[in-house]
Amino acid sequence: MTALNENIVTYKFEKRQMNKAILMLTQRLFLTVASDHPLAYKSYIKLTDVRDEPFVLMQKSTPLRGVVDKIFEEAGFKPNVAYETNHASLLAGIINSGEAISIIPDTFSEHNNLTKINISVPQCLHKVYLLWPKDKQFSPAAQHFLDFVMDHYKDYPRDVSHL
Repeated sequence: MTALNENIVTYKFEKRQMNKAILMLTQRLFLTVASDHPLAYKSYIKLTDVRDEPFVLMQKSTPLRGVVDKIFEEAGFKPNVAYETNHASLLAGIINSGEAISIIPDTFSEHNNLTKINISVPQCLHKVYLLWPKDKQFSPAAQHFLDFVMDHYKDYPRDVSHL
């Protein structure tokens, strides 16, 4: 994904080329199930408790999938991936159908009748950054966008204990 055709935001980047960054937000990731799923009544769950469940995950080419794969690795198992998609609405629809469960941020499920369950082990956070090359010359529109984002997020809380 590229924003403003200026490579301000990109999913794939060379770390050595992107040497300016701002943390835009930190999202808690939830185990998300259909409202009638047998686990829907739980407030917290260990990820290992759902190791045999079918999962729907974002495709491997998405940044969120890399984060989720590391979470499964930390939990010590590989998920039973029944579906993969690169569309949040399709992912939410599959969860809502009861066909699979997932690990997603709150923002993916805000318009669906899904149940979010806190994952106690391991901690599941997704950090979203805006990255750009230090010496990049941007168009006026892109520079305005970058200035807006930097100003908007300058006081964003870095303490994630409230999440």
